[in-house]
Amino acid sequence: MDIFKNNIDFNSYKTFYVVAKCKSFSKASEELNISQPAVSIAIKKMEDNLDVTLFKRDKKGIELTETGKQLLFYVESIINTLFFIVVNILAIFNNKSVLSYMPINPIISILFIPFLLICCSSCVCSTIC
Repeated sequence: MDIFKNNIDFNSYKTFYVVAKCKSFSKASEELNISQPAVSIAIKKMEDNLDVTLFKRDKKGIELTETGKQLLFYVESIINTLFFIVVNILAIFNNKSVLSYMPINPIISILFIPFLLICCSSCVCSTIC
């Protein structure tokens, strides 16, 4: 399975998360500091690439579909895990104790930990070297 075949970048997931939390494309655009059409285009592209509907749209506003709720659950999990990883890596590089062990979903570890280690090692090397 090629998880990158749909060409959805990680910023699209961030946009989805903010729209879901704000329950508004215009409020999300303000939060993200991008135009409202850019937010709408990002969400439409995600929906087209995944071949799903993430939001119910009507005159009252927007609401997550069941698929959107499931995606939000996973996106929140990824965001929380990434936050935990960054906090722990910063603690390690600042010679502080690591907060605690947190089990990580195997998919998350396959996708993000190598990426994060490469990013952090280049940051640390450029700072130390």
